[in-house]
Amino acid sequence: MVNNRISFGGIASGIDTNSIIDQLMAIQRRPISLMQNKQLQIRSRADAFSRVNAALSAVATRAATLSQPDTFRQRSASVVAKEVDANKVQANSTTGAAVGSFTFHVTALATQTRAESAQAVGQAVDADGPMDQAGFGTALKAGTFTINGTAFTIPPATATAVASAASIGAGYNASLPLDSAGGDITPSGGTFTINGVSINFSAETDKVSNVIQYINASAAEVIASFDEATQVFTLTHRTTGAGQSITLADTSGNFLESMKLIDGGGGTIGAQTAGVDLMSLNDVITEINGAAIGVTATLEDDALGRPNLLQLSGGGAVQLGSGADTSNFLAMTSLLESPGGATRISQRSLGGVSRTANLEDARFETALTEVTGAFKINGVEITYDAEGESLSNVISRINTSSAGVTVTYDSFTDRLKIASNATGALAVTFEDVTGNFLDATGLLGATQVTGQNAAYSIDGGATRYSTTNTIADAVDGVTLTATGVTTEAVQVQVNLRPNQVVQAVEAFVADFNRALDTIDTLTAFEEGGRSAVLFGDNTVRSVEQSLRGFLGRSVEGLPGGLRTASDIGISFGAVGAGVGQTKHLVVNTQKLMDAATKDPEAVTALFTTFTSAASLVPGGTGTIEAVSGTPTALQRAGRYVVNSDGLGALSITFTPNDGSPQSSMTGSIAAGGTNTTLIPGLTLTAGNPLVAGSNEIIISATREGFAKSLS
Repeated sequence: MVNNRISFGGIASGIDTNSIIDQLMAIQRRPISLMQNKQLQIRSRADAFSRVNAALSAVATRAATLSQPDTFRQRSASVVAKEVDANKVQANSTTGAAVGSFTFHVTALATQTRAESAQAVGQAVDADGPMDQAGFGTALKAGTFTINGTAFTIPPATATAVASAASIGAGYNASLPLDSAGGDITPSGGTFTINGVSINFSAETDKVSNVIQYINASAAEVIASFDEATQVFTLTHRTTGAGQSITLADTSGNFLESMKLIDGGGGTIGAQTAGVDLMSLNDVITEINGAAIGVTATLEDDALGRPNLLQLSGGGAVQLGSGADTSNFLAMTSLLESPGGATRISQRSLGGVSRTANLEDARFETALTEVTGAFKINGVEITYDAEGESLSNVISRINTSSAGVTVTYDSFTDRLKIASNATGALAVTFEDVTGNFLDATGLLGATQVTGQNAAYSIDGGATRYSTTNTIADAVDGVTLTATGVTTEAVQVQVNLRPNQVVQAVEAFVADFNRALDTIDTLTAFEEGGRSAVLFGDNTVRSVEQSLRGFLGRSVEGLPGGLRTASDIGISFGAVGAGVGQTKHLVVNTQKLMDAATKDPEAVTALFTTFTSAASLVPGGTGTIEAVSGTPTALQRAGRYVVNSDGLGALSITFTPNDGSPQSSMTGSIAAGGTNTTLIPGLTLTAGNPLVAGSNEIIISATREGFAKSLS
């Protein structure tokens, strides 16, 4: 047995059995081979048809573009103005705008209605309170600041703390459980309280680090720490400043006693440190005035008569700040922004409303009367929650609502400003529904400066007005945008865009020629029997002939004397060209450009014109017995099916011949009456009596432009 085949051999039998078997197997395999070859041929043809289809689809897309009048009616607009009026007017033209020029003079711009809080929203700075609680708009950073070369220091606020009265054990090992760590007082497990918050622990399994985690994760409002170098356990209040306290008690067990914070009787024995507040503004003023640097610091009134500005006065120029400063005091008080000189004063109010704190803590000058409330701006209701929302939250909700206004906070004046999103003479309405938010923010009594309309004239005519600075109805097809008042009229020029026509035609021609090349390649004949896969296919060849032949058609009755594609420079080469030199469509760009410039509507008609006729198909079963007139709204040939219910109701469906989507509509007709609106331009006449059934109306083209025909 060789190669998995039985072999008898010629010596034993005298017959070449191998050859006979090979021939028999070849005969058996022949149908399979033929089928495989046939399958390959079918696949090759399918692939070839797909290539032809893709090429024709590209041509169809380009033809559809050329069948739209808008392709040929593109316009550009430009503005000519003196330098003083440059860029004050922009012009944009739409498809089909009339070519020419006109003048445009802007004498007033449309403006927004604006209003501002009638009074300050927040409270003035508290000059006697700690500066982190005094109402400054910017948080203070402790450190140093410099005036005339002298450094002043604002120490940071500190927190109340209590620490072990002494080392809890000279040999204390924090890596071991509490009862074996070697403290002077061995703890027993149980519970202790800090600031009334109960904390559980195990002396047998918990280390000191575990108890620290329990404390810091609790609601006791303290931070626990242990210094292994000094064996001191410390509790520090989370809130800095004076007035905070830390209360301690061992409920069961003796953890706090083992940390030498309390004694066996429950009394606090740990070293206690009281929290210290930040300095007040008056404290800083006192230090500056006592520094003998020739500068006097005073608290001055702002524009609203509140002591809310810091002033520094000297015999000469007051120099502020240095590169070594670590505090932002001079920036926080808005002194760094002030002009140099012998007097430097805050450029904005020091105190005001807080935009980030909850409304109930925002330091409103007029307190809110309700925890939750609502108000209306331009009739749109906005709600608020004083316990859970900040002023910034409410402002954002107003600005993203449909109230049509934008609210901002002016930190220089501590007031809210509001502006209409739209321009024109529109008032803004305010109403407190529940609570007094608008009253507290000063908007309820705000004086409004009503916006004004834009004023302009065209070609020196009468003054016209617009609620916006973008004017789309002054000149048909042109939108004008004013950004400034012009000293005199500017000139607006609307021009043709023949280059757009050339580009569209050249794109069509390129895809058209690619389609012809694709068909030629796939249908080519070669000597020796190696012809292309679609050689001899009549369908493909007829498509090619149709493509080549359509440009030879003429469209009669058009304006400008144009009838053929060659009239505007589109042809298969020059007349008299040699064989093989007219395979491709070519464009005489200059000739096309000249035609599109000289008579754009004639060029448009050559590609896009469409007129049609309607005829009623005999033998219908419906109520329509006659059709007259010429369709005026249709731009393609096709077929209407008119269904009538016998009671006067009509429904029609139009199916275009070019494969584009169907459209449907409904109407009615009286017995013996007519309908002139269902199909614009056509009069449908009903029989008497009305009958249920259907009729067909054929819409045929009587004249089509090249692109319409090709589509």
